[in-house]
Amino acid sequence: MKSKVKVALIGAGYTANEHLKAFKDIEETEIVGIFSRTRERAENLAKNYSVKGVYNSIEELWEKSEAQIVVITVNEPSMPKTIEKCLQFGWLIIAEKPPALSVDEAEYVLKIASEKNKEIYIALNRASYSVTRYVVNEIEKKEGKRVIIVQDQEDPERALNLGQPKEVTERWMYANSIHLFDYFRIFGRGEAIKVKTFGELNNKKPCFIESHIEFDSGDYGVYQAFWNEPAPWAVAVHLPDVRYEIRPLEEGKKQVRWGKSEEINVDEWDRKFKPGFRRQAAEMVKIATGERGEVPTLEDAIKTMKLIREVYKI
Repeated sequence: MKSKVKVALIGAGYTANEHLKAFKDIEETEIVGIFSRTRERAENLAKNYSVKGVYNSIEELWEKSEAQIVVITVNEPSMPKTIEKCLQFGWLIIAEKPPALSVDEAEYVLKIASEKNKEIYIALNRASYSVTRYVVNEIEKKEGKRVIIVQDQEDPERALNLGQPKEVTERWMYANSIHLFDYFRIFGRGEAIKVKTFGELNNKKPCFIESHIEFDSGDYGVYQAFWNEPAPWAVAVHLPDVRYEIRPLEEGKKQVRWGKSEEINVDEWDRKFKPGFRRQAAEMVKIATGERGEVPTLEDAIKTMKLIREVYKI
C-alpha cells in the first residue's frame, strides 16, 4: 500500500479552507498540520476537517507534521518572508498569488530558491480552470495569430474600506490584477516585446487604462482596465476561424466562424470546489510523487508581474 502524500498549511483563512477542501478530496493525501498566527482560526479549521496537528510556528510545523507539501496562504505583505522562511526546510512549496507586491521582491525570493536549487509553485488557479484548459488544448492544435483581449475591473478604494492594508491597495495591480494579466501568459506565445499604454492610473477616481501588447511570436494582446467604476472581468481569444469568450472567468463560449456561440462544459471539480483548486491540488500531488505536474512556477508569476510593471510603470 502506497503511503499518502502529507500536506500542511500556513494560514487559516478562507483561501486556506478552499485549499484544504481540495487536497482532502484526494484519496492519496493526508492533511497533517496547520499553522496560523491566529491559533484560534487554525484550531477551528483543524476541527472542521479533522486535522490533528495545530502548531505554534513554521519550525514546529516542519519538525512535527512530516508534511511533504506546504500550502502558504498568508496575506500579501507577509508572503515573501514566509516563502523565504519555508525555503529553509524540505517542503514542496505552493504559495498563493501574488508571491510579492513588486517584481524586485519576487526576484529576490527566486534568487534564494535558485541558490537552494528549489522550485516554488504559485497558485495561479485560473490556469487550472476547466474552461481555461479547454481553450488551451484547442488553440494548441491551431495555426494562426492569436489576439487575446483581457478586460479588468479594479476598485482599490472598496478593498481599502473592506480592510485591505493601504500598502496592498496601492499596489492593487499586483495584488489583484495578476488574476487577469496571467491570461496573457497562458494564451500568448513567446515574450512580450512591445507594450504601449494609453491613459493614466488614478487609483482613487474612475479611470480607464488600455494597453496594446506585441509578442515575439506574432500574437497580440489588448488589456483594458476600468478602475473605480463597474465593468466585467472577461477574456476573449481570437483566431482566424474561431473565437473563445470567457465571461465570467469560470465559464466560456466557443464560436466558429459563421456559427453560433456554444457553451463550453465546466467539469465537476470546478462546480464542487473553488474553480481550479481541485485540479491544482491533484497536479501538486503528481509533483510530490515524482510525476510531471502542471502548476505555474515562481518564474511564471514573475513573467506575469513584469508585464504588469510594463503596463502600469510601477
